[in-house]
Amino acid sequence: MKRDAPGGPIMLDELSHAEMHTDHQQWIIEEALWENEARIWRDEIDASLAELQKLETVLCKERSSLDAYGETIRGLRQNRAWHESALSGCAPVGGDDGLIALARKHAQDANKHLRLRHAHERIKQHHHTVMAYWRLLFNALSSAT
Repeated sequence: MKRDAPGGPIMLDELSHAEMHTDHQQWIIEEALWENEARIWRDEIDASLAELQKLETVLCKERSSLDAYGETIRGLRQNRAWHESALSGCAPVGGDDGLIALARKHAQDANKHLRLRHAHERIKQHHHTVMAYWRLLFNALSSAT
């Protein structure tokens, strides 16, 4: 015989002893699995918490590296201003020793600038990768609460 369960679907009035026992055995297996998985997840979180201090150290080093990089860029600007000032003070005569020296320095600066352009692209890619993973982690953890 079938009847409506309060607030739910139609249920059988009675399950056999064997059917109830089978349900209970299945539930025991599932609950043991859930408990085991929850224990593994707690262990993983504990390991992550232990690594959190290392992560903070790494992020602080990243920050310091970016500070140093900013100083390098400021130094380039100062060097460029000096070079431009020195260049405007030289007469554009082919035999002028000062202009020849500035031209040589300019070639060195051009090579350095090219190397730094490539370095900047590597730094940018690294930073974007780190921040993308950071946002994924932060958003995943924020949405869980």
